[in-house]
Amino acid sequence: MADDTEFDGDQINNLKTWLAQTLAAMSQKAANSIGHSLEIDITSFGLKEEEDIRPLVGADAVSWGLQWPEDEGLFLCLAGRDAALALARSQDDSDTLTERLEDEATFKDEEKEALGPVREALAEALREVVSTADQNDWQAAHLDLLSESAWAGGKDPVPSEQLLSAEIEVKVDGGAVSKGLVLLGPDLVQNHLSHALKPQEAPGPDGGAAPGGTFVLYPASSPLKDRILSQMGQAVQECETLPELMRGFAADETAGLVVGISQKDLPLLALLRGMKELPGCGEKPIVVVLEKPTVSNVVRCGRLGLYRVLPPEFSSGDFGERISRPE
Repeated sequence: MADDTEFDGDQINNLKTWLAQTLAAMSQKAANSIGHSLEIDITSFGLKEEEDIRPLVGADAVSWGLQWPEDEGLFLCLAGRDAALALARSQDDSDTLTERLEDEATFKDEEKEALGPVREALAEALREVVSTADQNDWQAAHLDLLSESAWAGGKDPVPSEQLLSAEIEVKVDGGAVSKGLVLLGPDLVQNHLSHALKPQEAPGPDGGAAPGGTFVLYPASSPLKDRILSQMGQAVQECETLPELMRGFAADETAGLVVGISQKDLPLLALLRGMKELPGCGEKPIVVVLEKPTVSNVVRCGRLGLYRVLPPEFSSGDFGERISRPE
């Protein structure tokens, strides 16, 4: 890595947003092939030295990614033991998975074999979602398994240099959370993924950009806030009071509104529908993220004409689809 490779705060934030969108798109694209739903949340992101990264690498993990020339490093994803064990089984095999998670033994031969196609599908999905015009077939997929702190391929892929490191939480089929990592070579980002350093737009349902502009997020104290921010990929104006909400939504530069609704906030739904009548606001999307997306709560939103409804576990792709959907 070049010694002068540096990123400012905005670039780090933009790259984190791009990475969250990329991991969500990869998971969606691979879902049918791997037979599992995969949710990945970034809990921290930044430049780290090798000695700070090593303790975060689990003793057992499944890994996949894309390899560029040696001097530029790779794009490496690792999901920890619990997620790997879930990916090695069918969704119908939940009983044996529960027992297996309590067993501290490393991967069995049949699990290693089952994880082979999973790694290949995830690497191919990752290749597709990061593909750009300047990236050619000389990319090679990285596929490996970390078992009892030993790499199955025999070569440790983590280079002895500073890396962009994302600590992640991986959830398979809505089950238990497993910690993991995503590692990016800084030179790789600058040379091949420079577009990720710029502000990102949330994708629409057809892969196109969603409406630009600033979104209002209400309330700023919502327990859903971190999840919303990690998946939106949009500029956000946080509001805490109803007057701030009304002024922010009516502002010309505002593209739409995202509201985290807990059970105690359900009466707010009627106000949200009324806000569509504000001058110039009829076409602005209002996305409702329900803390408890029960049938009755979703129906309540529908009766009020609020059709852009999301559960707490929504992805960036889900968000893009909602704000692009006509009401």
